[in-house]
Amino acid sequence: LHLRQSTIYGACGPHCAPMALQLLGAVERDEFDDIPKTASKPLTKLWKRAAHVYFAGSRPKKLQALPEPFADTVRSRFIRKLRLENAVECLDNDGVCIVGISNSDYAHWVVSVGVSAPDEYQDPDALLILDLDAPPVPMPSWNAVLHVSLNRKERDRYLSIDGSCKAVIDSMLALSSVAVEEMEVDLA
Repeated sequence: LHLRQSTIYGACGPHCAPMALQLLGAVERDEFDDIPKTASKPLTKLWKRAAHVYFAGSRPKKLQALPEPFADTVRSRFIRKLRLENAVECLDNDGVCIVGISNSDYAHWVVSVGVSAPDEYQDPDALLILDLDAPPVPMPSWNAVLHVSLNRKERDRYLSIDGSCKAVIDSMLALSSVAVEEMEVDLA
């Protein structure tokens, strides 16, 4: 699942989008082997859109536009309020979240693949993160954790294999499979 990013450019957003699409089953890993020459029209469109934000970083609206070529299989929406609660709902429904975090030193996009709680009787307080800028960890499907402070005045705590820092969630893009959404509507 892990698509490692070089640290010399601001391409975390364009790398998160293909990882999220892969997690949702919209693309297969081998389709990324030669993206500029792919026969897949949606991947070609994604590549052209991503090329405009390399080296410059991705603003939320630009990031949301990246998976648009896959609109027949993937839905995306920005989460503006109650981020942790909405992220938990998205993740519980087999979705993924692309999370924008920042502090005074950097801004970075990561993919949330799950949640964690202190114990089974408490609400989740952390997002399990797949960070393309950190090396993969051998067994789990995540390589970082974002402990979310429930007190809005406190900063969140981001822990990866490279260390830890305080950060805030700037933006969150929830992605879900159209098939899952249609199945939920049919069951209702």
